[in-house]
Amino acid sequence: MVLSLAVLLLPIGAFFLFWNFLTSDQPVSEIDPSSAYMQAEGMGMTVSPPSGLSEEWRPLSSAVNEEEGAVTLRVGYYTPSAGGMQFIASQSDPVDLLENELGTAPRPEGELTVGSLSWQTYVTVGGNSALVYSTESVTLIVHGDGPPDELVEFAEALTP
Repeated sequence: MVLSLAVLLLPIGAFFLFWNFLTSDQPVSEIDPSSAYMQAEGMGMTVSPPSGLSEEWRPLSSAVNEEEGAVTLRVGYYTPSAGGMQFIASQSDPVDLLENELGTAPRPEGELTVGSLSWQTYVTVGGNSALVYSTESVTLIVHGDGPPDELVEFAEALTP
C-alpha cells in the first residue's frame, strides 16, 4: 500500500517542484511611462512623474484617458517588496474617483504629512492601503498591496 501511494505521489511532487522552478524569478516586463505623462500634459493635466525612486520600483503599465473632459493618468508599478502599486492622477470629481478606484466605502484612517503635503489615508475593503491628495485641479491616489511605508516612499517621490 505504501508503495502504491509512493508511485502516485512522487510524480505529482516532481511536477510541482518542476513548476515552481519554471515560475520562479520570472523577469518583470518594464515600460517607460514618460509618454503617458507627456500625453496627460498634452491633454491639459500637469502632473510630474516620481523622482528619486530606487531601481527596485519598476513601472509595468500606463494609461491615459479622458472622460467627460476629465483626464486620468494611471501608472502601475512593481514595488521593492514584490507587490503591486498604482499611481493615479485625475481631474475627475474626487468623490467619484475614490469610489471607482478604491471600491465602495474605503475606510478613512486619518491624515499623513508627506513632505509638505497632507495626504488622506484609507484602507480598502480588500485590506489594501491608499494615500489620497486632492487639490482643486487634480487628485492623486497611491494604492496597492505592498506595505504602507512603500506607498509613503512613492508619495515622497511625488512631493515637490
